[in-house]
Parts: sequence; C-alpha cells; structure tokens
Amino acid sequence: MSGDDRAAGRRRSGEARRGQGGRPKKGNIVAWTRANGDVGYGVRFFDQYGERRYERCGLESEGWSRRRAEIELENFLQLVDAGLYVPTADVVPIEDRDPFFGPFARSFLAEHRIEISANTREFYTNLLDNHLEPYFAKLRLSGIGWSTIDAFKKQRLLLMQRYRMSRERGKTPRRSTGQPVKLSERTINHSIELLALNWRADTCRRRPDCSRQRSAEFR
Repeated sequence: MSGDDRAAGRRRSGEARRGQGGRPKKGNIVAWTRANGDVGYGVRFFDQYGERRYERCGLESEGWSRRRAEIELENFLQLVDAGLYVPTADVVPIEDRDPFFGPFARSFLAEHRIEISANTREFYTNLLDNHLEPYFAKLRLSGIGWSTIDAFKKQRLLLMQRYRMSRERGKTPRRSTGQPVKLSERTINHSIELLALNWRADTCRRRPDCSRQRSAEFR
C-alpha cells in the first residue's frame, strides 16, 4: 500500500468517526504544575485525519503563558486546515514524562487542594509523609504497578502486626518525633486508594483523550 493510500485510509477512518458533524474547529489548552511550582502548557486538537492530538508547548520558566499557548493552538489549527500538520517528536524532559512518585503526589494534592476539605487534605498529607513517600520515594511512576502495590500492602500489614505485638508487651511504637505510631487496616486501605488516585492521574496526564480527574473521587 502506498503512502497516499494510507493517508486516504486515515482520512476515511477519521470521517467515519466524526460522522456528519465534521472536524471540530477548536481545541483546548492543557496546564499542569510541577513540584517546584512551575506551570506548563500544552494543546489538544484534532488533526486533518480526525485523530486526537496533543502537543507540549513549554513551561512558564521558559517564557510560556496561557495566551502564548492559545496562539500556538491557532498555529496548529491553521496547519490542520491546510492539511500540513505533522506530529512533533517527543522531547518532553523525563521529570515531566516520568516523575518520581513523591513530587508528583504532592503536586497532585496541591492542584486539587480547593476540591477537598482541610481535614481530608491533612489526612492525605499524613499518608504521604508517613506511609507512601518513605516506601515509594525512589520509584518513578512508571515503576509502580500492581505487584509493587501488593508488596506495599503486605509490608504494611506485617508492620501492623508487629506494632500490635509491641503494644501487647507494653511497648508503644513511636516515631522519631516521639509520637505514637498508628497503623490500621483503614490507614493501609486509604494509602492504597490515594496511591491509585495518583496512578490514574498519571495515566490520564499521558493520554490526550483522557478527561480530568473528577473532584468526586476525593470525597
């Protein structure tokens, strides 16, 4: 099959997916916040074949702004209208493409801070400080899977049993700050739920066709 035939096939496929409505004329701006507070921008739109596309623009520290991203989106749409758009090669820094768990989780909580109560925010921060980050600190998000999560759960359950045995002997386990260590099935389950939220957010972040996380997931 020639290149022209493949292009025609993609065009017909895109037209079939779009139905009678035609290609959407407008895209949208995507923004995210890195652990250091720097804000990044990207754009989403449909190309001339009806394929959903994502293009990374850059960071505010690199001179980017929402308005500049809007102008870049218009530039891409003009290329699409002319049938000249070609996807940009992936040159995303590894810190954005595959961040460490701790900075990503804290940035994720900061991004959704207005969607959750102060008590919930404090509870999640405690889970990060005392349970999740110490265990996953040296892992990038790509290194966290079901086997890793299962190993974390087993390790927490074993610790919980040891803490209970210590208390039965009259010895209260304490942190370096002197505070008693509290670990229960509820704490372990909520830790895994928070880990899963971050995992889904990372998956969604890397998929241009994925919708934003719903605030209801926090409640």
